[in-house]
Amino acid sequence: ADGVVALPPREGLEIGLNVGTLDADQWLPLLQGAGQGELPALVSGVRAEIEQLILLNREWGRSFLNLARVGDEWKAVVDGDAAAGEGSVITSRGKSARWRFDLTYLRLPAARDSATKGQPTDPRRLPSVELRAHTFEYKQRLLGELDFAAAQDSQGWRIDRLKLTRPELVLAIDGVWRRRDEFESSEFNVDWKSDDMGASLDALGLKDQMAKGKVQVLAHLSWPG
Repeated sequence: ADGVVALPPREGLEIGLNVGTLDADQWLPLLQGAGQGELPALVSGVRAEIEQLILLNREWGRSFLNLARVGDEWKAVVDGDAAAGEGSVITSRGKSARWRFDLTYLRLPAARDSATKGQPTDPRRLPSVELRAHTFEYKQRLLGELDFAAAQDSQGWRIDRLKLTRPELVLAIDGVWRRRDEFESSEFNVDWKSDDMGASLDALGLKDQMAKGKVQVLAHLSWPG
């Protein structure tokens, strides 16, 4: 009837934002749920249009985010200069967050320089992540399809798989990034298999280093930091 205002499709408060620059790193604890503070239960959704999104110490450019709360899970739709797709962030008080995303494309920005970044990252506080990007780009280089999974380890962050697939290349990495007191160490297994090493090197920005060539490299790498 005339004059009747329709109720929102979900119960609770939906927040809308339209901002120039948003430093999301300052707001991540609200989605972590590990006793670091949470968005109030009254908040059921967040819609944001952002001209410059800063996240994980990287500048992601224009971004549109739509978050809808379902219990402990935040359903997410992402669209913008650097990423597009959908996923979820699952939070439980006292536990690390779990991030799951399936993206049409991911154009990973370079990390900001040391003069602008905040405190060093503690791998023991990183969330569990499952990420698939059908098209993955870094520094304007098309690298292929990305499949990544990592979770908290008792001493740090365990990378269960980092798989990069191209028509001629499969790169598979697993390992762990540890921190004990103030000391950090990394240990990884690498399996590089290319049916055209020249094309693989070209894709990584190393032009004209090799013509064709089949190569498989198995390596175990470790270093401090």
